[in-house]
Amino acid sequence: MSAGQVSGVMADYIAVTNLEHVACGIYLWEWATSLSYELDFFTGKRPWRLTLWPYLICRYCVLGTVVNLLFVLDAQTSLNCVVWVKFEILLPYMGVLMASFLIVVRVTAIWNRHPAVLALSAASIAAQLALLIYSVTVAAAVRGPDGQGCVLLNSVEASLPALAATFAIDALLLVLMLVGLLTRKDTCGFGFWTFLWKQNLVWLALATAAELPTVTLLSLDLNDAIHQLFQTPEVIIL
Repeated sequence: MSAGQVSGVMADYIAVTNLEHVACGIYLWEWATSLSYELDFFTGKRPWRLTLWPYLICRYCVLGTVVNLLFVLDAQTSLNCVVWVKFEILLPYMGVLMASFLIVVRVTAIWNRHPAVLALSAASIAAQLALLIYSVTVAAAVRGPDGQGCVLLNSVEASLPALAATFAIDALLLVLMLVGLLTRKDTCGFGFWTFLWKQNLVWLALATAAELPTVTLLSLDLNDAIHQLFQTPEVIIL
């Protein structure tokens, strides 16, 4: 690699690092300002629901992702890159998996637990879980140029299968949810089902906007810095 190419890659890393700091800051602000919602459940002000578990797992996995990322970006001491990279893959993808699980809960409810929908939903979650385990297993990292931070080595191999599958599965589930809502006569009127219809359209747009750029960049296989460009914002958005 020539000096110019090295300089370009370093510039990419700096730009991505700045973006990650901004995204992490936004998430920490959002997490702090919405903490009262879950505290109401912990203190008994709101009734506890089973769906709160995947929500909390998703929320705190993303928080762990942000802390883990900030630690490697700003730590002044050397890190165990093997341990770091496993958490760097496990935490965000577990959060994304729980987000998909919440979509599954809503899909199965809209379809009144139709056996075909249940089977498809179970297969989707199982596939994502299998790819999560694969990604954690194959992920590898080395120390960064400064000898302190860590850099994910095989971001395409470790990230693309899981993220591509997540995008396809989320899109399928959201479309399935739209179809289920269309079959309800009261969807065209006002009320709860209309609200779900509009919310689902927003979800589909967000999933596409958050996941498609990352999958596209990983597929192009440009360089490791570019591969990380949208991954942190994607996890935070989802």
